[in-house]
Amino acid sequence: MLGTPPLDWALTALLAATLAVVALRPGRWRAWAAGGLAAAGLALAASVLTLGPRWQMTPAYLAWLALAALLAGSRLRGPRDVLRRRGILRWVGGAGLASLLVLSTAASCLFPMFDLPAPDGPFGVGGTRLKLEDLKRPEVHTANPLDHRELMIQVWYPADAGATGPVQPVFQHVDRLRDEMNRHGWPLGWMVTHLGQIHTHTVAAAPLARGREAFPVIVFSHGLGSAGVQNTVLCEALASHGYVVVSIEHSYDGAATVFPDGRVAGFMGEAYDYPERPYPKDFEARAVAEMQSEDPKALDALGRALVRLQPEETASTRFWNDQWSQDQRFVIDEIERMQAGALPSPFAGRLDLSRLGVMGMSMGGQTAQVTCVGDPRCRAGVNLDGYRAVLSELPGQKAPFLYFNNGRLSVHRQFLARDHQRSYWVKVTDAEHYDFTDLPRLSPLLKTIGLSGAASPARMQAIVDGYVLAFFDRHLRGRPAPLLDQARPPWPDVKFAVGGMAESAPPSDLGKTP
Repeated sequence: MLGTPPLDWALTALLAATLAVVALRPGRWRAWAAGGLAAAGLALAASVLTLGPRWQMTPAYLAWLALAALLAGSRLRGPRDVLRRRGILRWVGGAGLASLLVLSTAASCLFPMFDLPAPDGPFGVGGTRLKLEDLKRPEVHTANPLDHRELMIQVWYPADAGATGPVQPVFQHVDRLRDEMNRHGWPLGWMVTHLGQIHTHTVAAAPLARGREAFPVIVFSHGLGSAGVQNTVLCEALASHGYVVVSIEHSYDGAATVFPDGRVAGFMGEAYDYPERPYPKDFEARAVAEMQSEDPKALDALGRALVRLQPEETASTRFWNDQWSQDQRFVIDEIERMQAGALPSPFAGRLDLSRLGVMGMSMGGQTAQVTCVGDPRCRAGVNLDGYRAVLSELPGQKAPFLYFNNGRLSVHRQFLARDHQRSYWVKVTDAEHYDFTDLPRLSPLLKTIGLSGAASPARMQAIVDGYVLAFFDRHLRGRPAPLLDQARPPWPDVKFAVGGMAESAPPSDLGKTP
């Protein structure tokens, strides 16, 4: 739910009423103003104590202080106070205070303190963060040849229903995120600091659900420059339905990875810069139109043409796809060690690695395709709207796969014809790229600037969560998934197609109950 907390609405309303009393000066106005200001002070104190101070409410805090000073000054000066004798100054001051309240209200509406929807599975959700070190791989982002690859992972897992304890915020170490944003030339990093005050439904360090059940595992990768918590709603939903979700923070490729010793691996976007060559005349316009095509052969030909025409981009994407895929495969190695008890964690003996999926969004999604093509431990994969032309070079998937596209693209439709196992394609015509994350919940401004489409966060949650859960339930747990059998989706803005099972399909037990 988007909105302003009731205490903040109460504070703003009480300040507005107090300002009106001061401006209009009815009988006994000082008593009425003092009462309104006291009530507003109580609302302010309760808001700060329960939710913490927030930048959106700073103008309202200033308005309260100004009104308090004004009321105190009027009592000291009596009937000859300056504001009463100088009506113009009084109205100008009143307009300034009113502007502060309007500004605070606008900031709260444009950058709301939102609530994340509660996961609907039978389990509670626990969460923990762990550091992993790959001593066999050098860190390609730093100059020191002795640096090796270090990763942080966020794990969501099934806990007992009703598990209690401190809950994780949407973004931990939000001060470091602010500093990284400022470092990259966006001096308004303070505008995201409230994310540290918005809580999820994940109970920090809750005990793993009681019993002996071994849970299937899903490895998740974020988008380039984003964060491992960008799809918290989806990951919590999966955990509540009995999946252990391991989200990788790709160091230096995400917003701000904070290690336990306080070091920060900030985003190094310049590593992804490459020179772009001009396209032949009319090619770019034609390519944009062809990306909407649902003809697999046309889409494949377009991808291969883009690979030839942009060799620098192709080389860069191949390199980084490989680096991210190595991260995913290393994390799977470490998950195997957790299961065996060789790496300390709460999960020893409780992970079913015969039922392991790989999922990602944007860059993480295209990497999931790369990993699942080459690593047989991937038993099912999901790509949430990640595409680069080099994906056209990949052979067909040997594990079931689920592809998502936003309303501007149909490019993943091409993969259904080559995949060796059952694969699915979902296109949300009312969605933009970032609608496949939790980002549109941050501000309605994203729709205004075109980063979010007509699909609401609630509808996107129903679509993405519905298809992802149905897909993993069928292909990792062998459970019925009626949604995947509906040729006509229950949402009018969704296109759905089923493919795979190419003639060269190898024998497989994927999708059968372990």
